[in-house]
Amino acid sequence: MPDFEVRAIEVHSGYAWDFRWISKVLEFAHRNDLNALVLHRNDVVDQVVFPGMLFGVGKGEAKNIFERYDIAYRKIYKYTPTRRSGPMLRRDYLRRVVECAGRLGIAVYLENKELFFPDVLLELFPELTKGGHVCASDPFWASFLETKYAELLEDVPGIAGVITSLGTGESRVSITSNRCTCDLCKATTTEQWYSRLFGAMYKPLAAKGKRLIVRDFVFTKKNQETLASQFDALPADVAIAIKNTPHDYYPTFPANKLIETLAKRDKWIEFDAMAQYFGWGIGPSAMLDDFRWRFAHARKHGAKGVILRTDWESLDGHTAFDTPNIVNLYAGAAFAGSGAATDESICRKWLSEGAALDPSASEADQREAVDWLAGLLSDSWGAIRKGLFVHDCVYNDCSTFPVGYEQALWLTIEKNSLQDWVPEKASAYDATEANILSIIAEKDEALEEAIALERKATAKGPRAFKPEFIARLREHFSANALYIKGFRAHARLFAILRFGLEKKSAGAMPTGAMSGEAKLGTATLSEALGRAFAEIDGVIAEYRRFYEATSLPHAFYQLLNADKLECFRDDARRLAEKKLGWVLQ
Repeated sequence: MPDFEVRAIEVHSGYAWDFRWISKVLEFAHRNDLNALVLHRNDVVDQVVFPGMLFGVGKGEAKNIFERYDIAYRKIYKYTPTRRSGPMLRRDYLRRVVECAGRLGIAVYLENKELFFPDVLLELFPELTKGGHVCASDPFWASFLETKYAELLEDVPGIAGVITSLGTGESRVSITSNRCTCDLCKATTTEQWYSRLFGAMYKPLAAKGKRLIVRDFVFTKKNQETLASQFDALPADVAIAIKNTPHDYYPTFPANKLIETLAKRDKWIEFDAMAQYFGWGIGPSAMLDDFRWRFAHARKHGAKGVILRTDWESLDGHTAFDTPNIVNLYAGAAFAGSGAATDESICRKWLSEGAALDPSASEADQREAVDWLAGLLSDSWGAIRKGLFVHDCVYNDCSTFPVGYEQALWLTIEKNSLQDWVPEKASAYDATEANILSIIAEKDEALEEAIALERKATAKGPRAFKPEFIARLREHFSANALYIKGFRAHARLFAILRFGLEKKSAGAMPTGAMSGEAKLGTATLSEALGRAFAEIDGVIAEYRRFYEATSLPHAFYQLLNADKLECFRDDARRLAEKKLGWVLQ
């Protein structure tokens, strides 16, 4: 019997509205003993309801979306003609998804962010905008939420519940990013805001026997503490969904403390199989060891559910199902069940279900193929970790290159701060010579490991693989080596420039030409910068050749992005010339 009562697979954005895709996901879930499907869009509920209150439909005046439309169709068409048919059609779609999932014993949850609303709302209720900002504290919002969820359950009564992030900066209105300064906002505490809106959502859900699951999705330790302080006041049947790491899916971060400290409350732990921050599967990153200990940690601390994310709402047309990172889905499903699965058994399940093995191959040849693949994948996370992170701090923008020097600093030190959760990491970006050289060495190691993986993947492999499977695998590992090469060039230039700028800021370097000034290792700063600019120029040219010479899915080129590297290089050159007096030799 699985320890986790809820074992969910999560699908985002466009995939959530593709019935053929959802059918495929449901089949995977059923084969792998997953019992819940999560459909995630920030506005998923707003996509399904009008709601009627915006267009003059009174409470209790209609019992479903069709009756609401019959009452308000003229006003709906006048103000928002593109929403005229959409909510009704999506209502029918979701009802069918729920029906098909139910036949397989799979519950369906909707996941969103609040507050969210259609654009037309602010035109119909202009009083919600005060001083040029939307007021987060207006009493309207509680009524709006209660109505929205009541209408949702009238039209899609078969859903099991709603998973929501309330108060995140990614919602349209949030107390944590509220810019309204009206008297009401000044008088409303964060705690009051959370309590009022949680209550408005809970009431219609509880009335229909549906579950409310509140997500711990915040960007700082302070905001997490504020949100967590509200959990005890929630009704006993409200569960809390917790990312396995604090803030976001950063595998270099420690376990989310809420997993340990939140007691007397059902906890569902969230995992990212696709790899939003660790390579998208374009750079393969098999997280089997990471998942293994994190699932065990969740189980130890009484978690009741797990959620496996397969894709990301900002990246349409890309999913873990299309990359080697599908192995993370198989691992998550296995660990959510018995909790005991070897890398080899996970890989064999993937290869068997994916029809990647030649059925005529002997058992010995198939076993050789499984062992070879498990060994290859076991080393994949190391190259990504050293390439996309700096001393475990997040040195990537959702796996893409930062476009400027200051943006790279902001991403790592402020937006995705590891030091907020691990204070000793405050020195990770120190501009001492030893630390800068350590960062450079880390990137060298990343590239060496990526090249070694590419060599292993492209050498003559086991005979049992079908040709098309091994060809796709090789594409990923070859692209990964080039991908990590870009991050090495990027981070090397960043680190050397940081060394120079901090030296200059501290008054340790003279103004003007740089020849003969500060040393970095065995080179002068001028020499080090010259080599770094030459290296990044070479990678940019290599990326442009790759773009022209290959025909791969779009996500490859979004990561191996010459334009982003060029933007960063140009910003770095401006800083070097203006601040350091460096000139191209």
